[in-house]
Amino acid sequence: MAPDQLILRFWIPFMAPCLGKIGRIVKRNKKTRITGLLDNIIPHEKRLGDVPLTKYFTHTCDDFMSMSHQVTQDLKQFSDTPCRYSPHPVYDHYGNGVTKEEAAKKLGLDPNGKYLLFFGLIRKYKGLDLLLESFAKSA
Repeated sequence: MAPDQLILRFWIPFMAPCLGKIGRIVKRNKKTRITGLLDNIIPHEKRLGDVPLTKYFTHTCDDFMSMSHQVTQDLKQFSDTPCRYSPHPVYDHYGNGVTKEEAAKKLGLDPNGKYLLFFGLIRKYKGLDLLLESFAKSA
């Protein structure tokens, strides 16, 4: 039995050949609608081939869902297919916050120390270099 709906999550053009091919195979059944769930449509780090790869993916989809207005706007460069906007969910399931002193105690750290928690890959556009320079100047 064919599914009525398939959601393909898109975040980087590198994945477009795989996601586009999956979508095209599934659409052969003439029943399943393909929704593209978009984290980004334009990558932060541009590479040769991004535009044709993104178009390959977008032409597979019957509609899109975006979690930001900017991505919804960016999509217009590639497709006039309808895009629903649904705000990014709020991460409120982590419980109550704790003070720096409580956290330092739990982690076995000096509560008077200065700490930086950085998530993700180090990339130029994230500005980590600027943050580190500002720390050096404030020391």
